[in-house]
Amino acid sequence: LPHVEANPHKPARRQKYFKVMEALDISSFVNVNTTYEELLTLRQRLDHPDLGIFEDKIRLRRELLPAAGVLATPSIHLSNDDFDIIRFLHGRKNYVVKPSHMSESQNVFVVQDGRNLLRMAWGHPSEVYLEEIQDAVKGFSKKTALEWECRALVSSKPGVIVEELVLATKAHAPGKYLVDE
Repeated sequence: LPHVEANPHKPARRQKYFKVMEALDISSFVNVNTTYEELLTLRQRLDHPDLGIFEDKIRLRRELLPAAGVLATPSIHLSNDDFDIIRFLHGRKNYVVKPSHMSESQNVFVVQDGRNLLRMAWGHPSEVYLEEIQDAVKGFSKKTALEWECRALVSSKPGVIVEELVLATKAHAPGKYLVDE
């Protein structure tokens, strides 16, 4: 195979058709020699206040998705201040509760027919205890994302989302569902 030397002074090609949000324009930091590892490292260090819209799930739903004409999963409760969520769960058999400012499925409760699907997937009993969910919400309301996460996520204001349960079915396995929390 022929070896082709890249020009280290040649910047990344800018898209002609879309205006790139200033916070997302990393063209001055990358070139044709930028490795994937360098790109990920750069992404982790980006610290523009506008980037929170991509990491904070409440801001994403309230600001970005409507502006893009995209419907979010129907929300029951979204808040960065009101973490008393148990009143929204009483009488419901299907819902999702999750932090708006964390990732890695931390403190996520996916409940279908009164059973905790994530707990079942991990081989644990499927019982749902509303007090346990409420305690988890109060706990994560005082925490940030993990320190190794990107700065935009770590700096997101704590929040809670209670939403309708929406499951996708597997095309090749009718009756099997995909959970995307």
